[in-house]
Amino acid sequence: MQPSPCRIARRPRRPWKWLIVAGVLLLPTAGLCDEEEPLSPGFFATVEQSGAWIGGGPAEAWTTPRLGYRQPGDTIDWSLQLGPRFVGAERTDWTAKLELAWRPAQALELYGEWEPAISTASGDQGLYQEAKAGVVFRLGSGPVNFDDVQGFASITRGLYLKVEQQGAWGVGGRQEVVSASPRLGWAFEKAPVSLAVEAGPGFLFPGDGQQRTDLLGKVDLGIGLNDRWELYLEYEPSVGFVAEERGWLHRLKGGVVFSF
Repeated sequence: MQPSPCRIARRPRRPWKWLIVAGVLLLPTAGLCDEEEPLSPGFFATVEQSGAWIGGGPAEAWTTPRLGYRQPGDTIDWSLQLGPRFVGAERTDWTAKLELAWRPAQALELYGEWEPAISTASGDQGLYQEAKAGVVFRLGSGPVNFDDVQGFASITRGLYLKVEQQGAWGVGGRQEVVSASPRLGWAFEKAPVSLAVEAGPGFLFPGDGQQRTDLLGKVDLGIGLNDRWELYLEYEPSVGFVAEERGWLHRLKGGVVFSF
């Protein structure tokens, strides 16, 4: 279970050295790609490192290697990923991730994501769940694209509007948080690099806390090295204004994807 915006327990940081080493070795080859390769159906493997910081201190870190299968189509795309999640040094969760996107028009996409995880934490064993659903409206000149690793809101170029709702539920079905977020975004793509920036309010409804409104941001960076390798980085800052939750929360994740 990934930590919710309102409840994050402090855990030891996991080293980022392998992700940094992979980036140093692979980034210089990005310029060899003249044009972006389209997604092809089939299996892929991904290794992702994620972390969160509150007030400048580490809150949680986790590593997730997964094996996935994707099936992109003309209007409907889906993917399924399976694998462990190593949280801190003392806990391993077993996770799945199912994603579905539907494009009824070139400028419109509806998407959904369900991510169950079986926690092995002592005293809190059981099923965690996260779910996400949203819609993307293109305001610029580019079509909506499928992205089965960084989320579905991927616009080739220009302005777009995203409205997203997500929730997290703990063991026994207890609600940890439900949130809704309208965001204005801008995307740019020049092979092999794609970049998207989003910002907007987030309306959060914690299961055992006060409803609040945060300011959310998101930066997505992807580098398609060739038709098999992709690097990605996602940064999500948020700032709260409620007295008990005031301050910055930073989330950062990055990884590498290999298509078979």
